[in-house]
Amino acid sequence: MIGQELFLSWSAQLRLLFEAAVQGVFAALVYEALRVLRRLLPHGDVAVALEDTAFGCFAALWAFGFLLRASQGRPRAFLLLGMACGAGVYFATVGRLVFRAADRAGARLRRKHAAKPEKIPKFMKK
Repeated sequence: MIGQELFLSWSAQLRLLFEAAVQGVFAALVYEALRVLRRLLPHGDVAVALEDTAFGCFAALWAFGFLLRASQGRPRAFLLLGMACGAGVYFATVGRLVFRAADRAGARLRRKHAAKPEKIPKFMKK
C-alpha cells in the first residue's frame, strides 16, 4: 500500500530513538575531546572559535547524514530530541568525570611548568 511506509512501528521508533541517543553521545565525545584539549593546552580565543566552528560544521553534517539515513529523508523531530538527550546525559554523567580529570591534569601540567617559565610554549601562555 502506498503511504504505509510513512508510519513506523513503535519498536522501529524506539530503535531509532536509541540510535539517535548513541549518535548524540558520539558527538558529545568529540566535543569532550576539544574541551580536554583546551584544559591541557590552553590557547587563545581565536583558536577556540575556530575549533568550535569546525565542531559545529562536523556535528551539523553528522546529524544531517544520520537523520537522512535513519528516517529515509523524512523529517522526524524525535530523532533530534534523541540526539540532544544522548549528549545531555553524557555531559551530566561521564562528561563531568572526564572534565574534572582533565582539569586536574591541566593544573598539574601548569604547576610543573610554573617553576620553569622559559620552557612553557608560547601557545600555552595566557
